[in-house]
Amino acid sequence: MGASTSRIQRNPLVDLARAVAFAWLVAACGGDTAEPSSYATSVAISGMPLSPLVPSQTVQLVAQATLSDGTVQVVTTTATWSTSDADVVTVSTAGLLTANGLGQADVTVGVGAVSGRTTARVVAPAAYYIDDVEYAFDYELDEHWRVESYRIYRREGTTYPNDLSRDKNLRQCVGSLHSSYHCTQSTASGLILQGMSGEAGRVTGYWIGPYPEPATVTFSYGAHGLAKISASWKGIGTHTAGSGEIALTYDAAGQLIDVREDCSYGDLGGYGREITTGLISVDLQTRLIHAEHETQVSGYPYPGFYDCSDGLPLPYPRPLRGSIDWTYDSFGFMKTAGGDAAYVAGADGWLLSRRVGTQVNTYAVTRDSGGRVLEERFTQAEPRGFYGDPAPQRIRYQEDKFPTEPLFVPRAPTGRNGADYFGVISSHHR
Repeated sequence: MGASTSRIQRNPLVDLARAVAFAWLVAACGGDTAEPSSYATSVAISGMPLSPLVPSQTVQLVAQATLSDGTVQVVTTTATWSTSDADVVTVSTAGLLTANGLGQADVTVGVGAVSGRTTARVVAPAAYYIDDVEYAFDYELDEHWRVESYRIYRREGTTYPNDLSRDKNLRQCVGSLHSSYHCTQSTASGLILQGMSGEAGRVTGYWIGPYPEPATVTFSYGAHGLAKISASWKGIGTHTAGSGEIALTYDAAGQLIDVREDCSYGDLGGYGREITTGLISVDLQTRLIHAEHETQVSGYPYPGFYDCSDGLPLPYPRPLRGSIDWTYDSFGFMKTAGGDAAYVAGADGWLLSRRVGTQVNTYAVTRDSGGRVLEERFTQAEPRGFYGDPAPQRIRYQEDKFPTEPLFVPRAPTGRNGADYFGVISSHHR
């Protein structure tokens, strides 16, 4: 009997059933026969501006992840965002960054096991504030890093006061305070114009107005310095027009020895006259220390109606006759001018406070480590006719354009030969 071979026939339906059952079993046991999916190998942040941020500014950041298969995917809304200092900046879950305060902070985004980082820097914008109302402030610097042209205007998106008389909504000055410039300012009462001319650090002319016509002041110089100030003005009505002159006399050594004021008041100078004479004493540093003065008044139809201070920068306080004494601090800056005015100066020569009568004005200059001006604070800038009534004001400068000296804070007077006692001279062209 011979050997025989048997062959088993495979049923395709049975094989399929077995495969399905095996797959189910593997899945149930947690097995995975598929190739693993791609994963993030790095993540980067884009959208941060090159220039520093300013408070309240918002920036939309974008997170992009590079995957293991080489593709790049935007993961801004699925990534995890964080910052190292929420007082400086915060970032929403959608990548929207908000600048909160001055300083520097790291911004981090995470995807899986990888993260990316960038740095946000927030600085104070250049701004002008009056009574805590913010306005934009643009300016230029000259070759000595001094402010020479500037513009103050409304900042978009800022709420301003309803009282237009306090709303200094536009101020623009073109030129250099150290030579010649002109300014315009729009107010509730109309347009105010101002200009000053000068040469070699000296004021030669000054005008401001109209009310209804500009008041003009001319400065003349001699061999020893300021020799004469001439002024003319015309206001609204007949009692505010006039003209005047202040003449300064020096001795052979160049020391100021006499100041004489001659002022006509009334309709085009038609009536009223004041003549003030002063005998000046100076110390060895040619600083003013004492003066005797007397004013003679004639021609006024109204008793007590006299005061030429509207048009001239007067060297003496009233009354009509009397004396005035000046004192100085250890740095050589003026401390008092009679009983009517008191000054406090910093060691660097910039004014800290000034009292005239009962009115007190304050000043402050904040500098960086290199001596550049970061911020100015003041209640009254010079010249008074342009900047109006005292009010809390401050200027912030742009980080990459810090000037070497303040724009609005005046220099402290020194009393040398009387020239810088006329405030408009010491406040500009210094």
